[in-house]
Amino acid sequence: MQETVLLYNIDKTEAGKAIISILEKLNVEVIIVKTSDLMSPIGYILGIEDYQRGTEALTSIPHDDMMVLAGFEDGQVDILLQIFKEANIPFIPLKAIVTKTNIDWTFKQLLENVKKEYLEFTGMKQTN
Repeated sequence: MQETVLLYNIDKTEAGKAIISILEKLNVEVIIVKTSDLMSPIGYILGIEDYQRGTEALTSIPHDDMMVLAGFEDGQVDILLQIFKEANIPFIPLKAIVTKTNIDWTFKQLLENVKKEYLEFTGMKQTN
């Protein structure tokens, strides 16, 4: 799989535009996740043909920013994050790497899971 980054709720910001510019220079595919994609599996959003668009109704729209990386080797992720840091890209707390397990999850499931883990890890309380 080609290196791909899914961006949700980031692309319209200055940081998002800088991220997209960096990724394009590195020949990394960028997919902007739309609200209409939130209930579809990650595999579908990545364009993997065995996956179907989600049909479940969206009950709430998350407003968090999230970046999901797919097709990267282990060391490449660290290098990419270092490039972002050197370019003064603000820290994006919600990040994930596509795995054999979460590729079947909807984007919203992945976002909610990563947010929960982040809040637990940082000791912050979740507010809705």
